[in-house]
Amino acid sequence: MIKEKQAYLLFAGFFLLTAMVLSGCLKTGCYDSKNCPLSDSEYAQIAKTTYEAQAFLEKYSNASTSVERTENLAVDFIKEKKASENTLTSPYLRLRVFVNTSTNKPESSFIECSPSTGNYIRIDQNLVSYIQSNTCLD
Repeated sequence: MIKEKQAYLLFAGFFLLTAMVLSGCLKTGCYDSKNCPLSDSEYAQIAKTTYEAQAFLEKYSNASTSVERTENLAVDFIKEKKASENTLTSPYLRLRVFVNTSTNKPESSFIECSPSTGNYIRIDQNLVSYIQSNTCLD
């Protein structure tokens, strides 16, 4: 009876672990080239295929681009404005695009606005409309 319960628990644990791995709950992260084999410029090109990135770069053609390889792969498009004498940090507008490294396709995105007033704003919906009409850096 005890061995039967142990076998059942072992099977249940293995099944749960397998389900978590297959669902993506136990992502391995993007810390090495095994999990994220493309170059930064290739991931940036993937992110640039989104409508959000195209709108951002159309409005801010001199925005900087960077790739963050952590738990999830993210491509950032950032437009900074020079800080005034009264502020500690530069106001900025950032579009972050997450790329699924299993499919090499954009997965989700958000906008982060840090205006000179110091209030932090995050936008998760209607990003293209926000980019086209925002006054974050004004």
